Amino acid sequence: MGRIAMIRQWSRHNYHYGMRPDIAKIISVVPEFGCGVVPVRMRYLESSGAEQTIEYRSERACCSRIM
Repeated sequence: MGRIAMIRQWSRHNYHYGMRPDIAKIISVVPEFGCGVVPVRMRYLESSGAEQTIEYRSERACCSRIM
């Protein structure tokens, strides 16, 4: 399979409130940890088997601050 065909197998979307993605299986969430509100990228499979990526902002509470 060519590089262009591989790139077209998935698509990336920015999450907006009220969106209802068809998530059958989560592949990855990056970053897993963070401090405060951070940009997050989640890769997942739809029930059809298509791979999707969604980007959103999430508040993380796994901070390691040195005082």
